[in-house]
Amino acid sequence: MFAAASLSDVVADWKEDFERDGPYRVKASFGATSDLARQVLEGAPCDLFIAASADWTAKLQQANALDGLPAVVARNRLVCIAPKDGVADARSAQDLRKSGFLRIAIAGENVPAGKYAREALKHAGVLDHVKGRFVGQKDVRAVLRAVAAAECEAGFVYASDARADPAVREMFTFALGSHSPIEYPAALCKGGRSLEGARRLLEHILSASGQERLSKRGFLPGDAP
Repeated sequence: MFAAASLSDVVADWKEDFERDGPYRVKASFGATSDLARQVLEGAPCDLFIAASADWTAKLQQANALDGLPAVVARNRLVCIAPKDGVADARSAQDLRKSGFLRIAIAGENVPAGKYAREALKHAGVLDHVKGRFVGQKDVRAVLRAVAAAECEAGFVYASDARADPAVREMFTFALGSHSPIEYPAALCKGGRSLEGARRLLEHILSASGQERLSKRGFLPGDAP
């Protein structure tokens, strides 16, 4: 399976449960949704693809690379984080204009987390004021690492990412209406080597136990099957 970087922790949970209860073994690759989608389009072997944006599964659908329709398996919220011991603090996007925020970690424009963050900052009217301080990162987990290491005074990640690392603190959450909905669509890929196993894994992810794992990691639920 290919999965968005922000899913790495919960995928480990799903993998443990799924492998314990059945005959299949799961090999997962993580990265920016944009990079993973391009790999699928270029013919990389993949049975199950879980994106952090419906835009990319739509592109795969248009390219006839998916087997069936995507199902939303999870949702998330966009938050602004800082190093746990960082001095600068913000209660809203407006506060990021303060001089204490010299370096702001953000995922690339084609990466879902980076797209959502730019939408939210534009909605707040501060994008043009802070974009000169952006420190670009390859994916949302790279943003998390940069802030956790205090290489940047702030960064934009998902709520589940903020919960995953005790070296960061959540400063504020962006309103849901300030950016596109953060959804994780999952779909089987045409030409996969173990589509039956992938189908069963997807069923597990959407099951009550799979969704409970999500909730414990800070995600919001997906759509019931």
